[in-house]
Amino acid sequence: MNESPEKKNEKPGLLLASHRKTVESTKGMSPAILLGSSFAAAMGIFSWIGHSWDEKHGSEPWGVLGGVTLGLLYGVYEVWKLTRSPAESSASSPKGESKASQGTDKGE
Repeated sequence: MNESPEKKNEKPGLLLASHRKTVESTKGMSPAILLGSSFAAAMGIFSWIGHSWDEKHGSEPWGVLGGVTLGLLYGVYEVWKLTRSPAESSASSPKGESKASQGTDKGE
């Protein structure tokens, strides 16, 4: 009936390994979830503002269309911010190297 200490230690190790696999497989999803939720929130907020404008001023479809357009533009801006960040960080030179020292390697 009494379990050996080895068997007691096996279960937490298996759970920890399973948890690590789950965490590693979802690391790349974080930016996508952030981007999708901010895009959806922008579309909803700008559409609601456009709808409120339509009700107040009686300009039936134009407020909502303007809100949807602003939401789409904001979504494109968010995608642009997300995609330009890695490109700029890989293009920058490592710290400590000057541009002059980078240019001398090409001639050799």
